Amino acid sequence: MARGGPQVIPRPELWIPGDPNPWLANRDQEWRYHPEWVRTVLQREQTARALRTRSARHSTLRIGSDPSSTERQALPVTPVRPPFVNATRQSGVLAPLFLREGELRMVLTRRDGQMRNHKGEVAFPGGRLNDGESPQEAALREAHEEVALPPERVTVLGELEPLTTVVSAAAITPIVGFVDGELPELIPNPGEVDRIFDVSLFELTHPDCYREEVWTFPDGTFPVWFFEVEDDTIWGATGRMIRRLLDLVLLTNK
Repeated sequence: MARGGPQVIPRPELWIPGDPNPWLANRDQEWRYHPEWVRTVLQREQTARALRTRSARHSTLRIGSDPSSTERQALPVTPVRPPFVNATRQSGVLAPLFLREGELRMVLTRRDGQMRNHKGEVAFPGGRLNDGESPQEAALREAHEEVALPPERVTVLGELEPLTTVVSAAAITPIVGFVDGELPELIPNPGEVDRIFDVSLFELTHPDCYREEVWTFPDGTFPVWFFEVEDDTIWGATGRMIRRLLDLVLLTNK
């Protein structure tokens, strides 16, 4: 499998490799990969339970930089860049999950290369809220418009913390939903979506797939997460959403 895609990564001049894969530690805090345990946990019911308990488990503390620290082992949280003060626009995106041959998988898109913002980047279907819409309503509507996913086929499991992007400074609420039954045929909306694909949550935890970089800007130093999947690189806000979801499911069910 050829990992990585055509995305252009705008790294700043100052950056360094980040911490190792955070999901590899066993109970003895040894940094090894335990695929059978990970595969067992990354299922629908464990994901739903993690999202239901998100508020109770949430902490504002940051994970330590030392991969062997007890602070890292204890906190089921992901540090994210602080919200922008001017993030007044509201958006909702849908992270659609489904089962194939007993494995929980996630639907993603590659944005059209001619779009104004985030061109050619991997993203979840979603967009701005219309007047009177909730993030959940917007996420389901946009998923139908972008990839023809029928809203009535989606059972919403929960949502993740809102986050913001550097380019648009919009507040984005990620909605996690489960597609009931067999995944229907998905059709990309021309001009918005260049590619529709899916990847297993288990694959996203693989040591060859995930990596962290630490970027330094004038306003601070922040972690950036990458997932190198077949023919694409997931990073940015979408990478942060996936990292947070995996943190929740794996650490809530450890």
